[in-house]
Amino acid sequence: MNRLVMARYITTCGIVVAALLLVFDKIWVPDSSPYYNHRLISILLFCGNLYFIGLVSRIKSASLRRFAGGIALLLHPMAFWFVYLDIVFVMKPYNDFVYYIGFLLVLFVCTVALHRFWKEQYVFNLVGLLSLVLVLATHSGSSDRSYSDKAYILIIATILSSQIAIYYRRTFVGGIFERYNMMRTMLPQQVAFHLVTSDGLSSSGDLFSPKHRFAVCLSSDWRNFQKLCAERTPSEIAKLIETYYDVVSESLEIICPDGHYFSTWVADELFITFYSQTDNRSEVVSLALRFAHNLATSVYDKIHDRCGEKTLNYDIGVSSGLGLLGLLGPRQMKKATILGQVPGICKRLQEEAKKQRALLGVASPSLVVDEGTLASADHQAMSFLSDFRVVETSTKDIEHVRCLLWNSELKTLKATKNKRGLRRVS
Repeated sequence: MNRLVMARYITTCGIVVAALLLVFDKIWVPDSSPYYNHRLISILLFCGNLYFIGLVSRIKSASLRRFAGGIALLLHPMAFWFVYLDIVFVMKPYNDFVYYIGFLLVLFVCTVALHRFWKEQYVFNLVGLLSLVLVLATHSGSSDRSYSDKAYILIIATILSSQIAIYYRRTFVGGIFERYNMMRTMLPQQVAFHLVTSDGLSSSGDLFSPKHRFAVCLSSDWRNFQKLCAERTPSEIAKLIETYYDVVSESLEIICPDGHYFSTWVADELFITFYSQTDNRSEVVSLALRFAHNLATSVYDKIHDRCGEKTLNYDIGVSSGLGLLGLLGPRQMKKATILGQVPGICKRLQEEAKKQRALLGVASPSLVVDEGTLASADHQAMSFLSDFRVVETSTKDIEHVRCLLWNSELKTLKATKNKRGLRRVS
């Protein structure tokens, strides 16, 4: 939850509680006038904090806004803490047991309220412990041990409440992580992260509304998947799939840390869409081709190292262009997707990659890219782009179209141009 939202919520609750305590003091204490000052000062302080929160929300710097938000969040629990510290240990009220119980409630409620914000929670508990140590020091020579005993109990309660907050925070983070992983299957990583950390304050439709964008699509499909399923048990296939997508996800997060992509998979078929908020074509294409090259080389090797055998093989197709990109689909089943010619062409290029790899007679993955995509890439940043060869496609819907083929074993092949239909890109 956003610090400012939480600060506004608990400050408003603090105003209501302080107002109710005015009535409580009037009923419970014969002379409640000393406590009126504490309650009124608290209410005025909380009202000022609400105004401060409004000012902080206008700050453009994220780091400064986060710091100021932490101060606004701490003001409410710290104010209640020092009010009760003064009442219990300085004013020593009539029937102080009731106020002492109120002090314990303030401690537990405020600590738990801050459990999502570990820095603020630690500061609150640490300041509380230091103030109680100071109380013990001031009452060290007193013959009345009751106040020292109360301070010791409050110290133990502070440590206990901090442990409870840590437990709730771990549970909360675990739930956030599970929700994030679930939403990543439907949304780009960056959008999913924003949604799970905004605590429902943002709409996915607003964050990733459909619009025409430039995008690069990548399709990869295993070879002979049905044959593999017939030869292996379902549990073995599941292990292969998990290994494959784990390695792919690790590579994606390293190459695309900004999370401007979304992926989906059905059994052996992987489909990834790369995009940019600024529609920078060269940047998106270069990023996608860098990942495609990684998928055909280091990812391929890692998968076989983890599986212990070279049974998982695949080919890759990449295409780019404009498409309707965003959260699309039925009302209750929306997910991030792209509509247009690009995804269809991408899948056809992946089929062509299989054919070209078979013609080459090699095992390593083949990568086929359309000419327009390769032309938009940053050739200086990626030396492997010069190793592409022009081929003419024979796959349905893209017959007799010039596209470009890359395979890690092309350099070692001694086939002639007439036999392979290959030539270096001029």
